[in-house]
Amino acid sequence: MNTVDNIFIKGTNVSPDIHIDKMAGFIEIKGNSDLEYPENFYNDLVDRIVDYMKNPQIVTIVNLRFTKINKSSSKWIYHLFQQINKLYTNKTTLVINWFCHENNEMIEEAGIDYQMIFRLPINLITEGSFMN
Repeated sequence: MNTVDNIFIKGTNVSPDIHIDKMAGFIEIKGNSDLEYPENFYNDLVDRIVDYMKNPQIVTIVNLRFTKINKSSSKWIYHLFQQINKLYTNKTTLVINWFCHENNEMIEEAGIDYQMIFRLPINLITEGSFMN
């Protein structure tokens, strides 16, 4: 269901699902980010997050559940974190959960890298499986 306050974009085998619920203060990105040309996908996502930042909830929860990130996508995820970092400095409590499968060291290391680069309170959560 897509409304002004609730956005869901179904992912593909190369792009993640996106769920933004402005009223609940909830942002989730889930799945593969293996886009050859990720500019349009992530520009749109960054625009939606910038729009949310105009009137954020008191608590904002950001769940990131990547199963794969290619190099070109990682640059855009960096830009995404730049926007999330701005949200962190506003008047909102920010909870960032970076989920990774227990056998996916690349995703785990990416979460640690973003945590160190942006000095954000990223909860690194290792799970057995979260594909559902």
